Amino acid sequence: MSPRTKKQANQTKRSTTTPQTNPANPVIEVNTLPLVYDEGSKVLILGIFPGELSLKYGFYYCDSGNRFWEVMEELFNDRVPWGLCERREYLRKHGVALWDVGACVEKTPGNVSVLKPNAICCLLKMIKQKGESITVFCNGGDAKEAYDEYIKPNTAVGAKELPSTSGRNSKYSLSDLVNKWEAIL
Repeated sequence: MSPRTKKQANQTKRSTTTPQTNPANPVIEVNTLPLVYDEGSKVLILGIFPGELSLKYGFYYCDSGNRFWEVMEELFNDRVPWGLCERREYLRKHGVALWDVGACVEKTPGNVSVLKPNAICCLLKMIKQKGESITVFCNGGDAKEAYDEYIKPNTAVGAKELPSTSGRNSKYSLSDLVNKWEAIL
């Protein structure tokens, strides 16, 4: 379930805008979620691509099965608000930036392949030019693999992999996730 290379992704000629469950008919999706960042951001957390509910509601980690917000609440010992604007402010308050590696992806059951990355290279270069720094973390192995393929070669900025907060990641309890995610503090 790792991201495929550009060459492999480009070999697939079929695309559709309606969801399919047949791997022979991949779904091409475009990320419409903007970067959450301000000059006070100290960490950048990257996912692979937003889930359906996040795309529907226009903000990151809207699926109640994803434990991202629970982890943030535990790490910062600060209640996460419900509203999307309030969550953006919560992240700003705690110096957390959010984005996804994929700007355009191909989805097949159990796999997300990045076709076009977000402009993370530009963001990291801008931060460096200002003499500032930010630590990059990837929410899960797929995001880390895509980062290493698309972003790291162009920036020489490494990223640290954290266990995925996805509800499908049953390997980690909430307590285990919080312990691993303490790295962002």
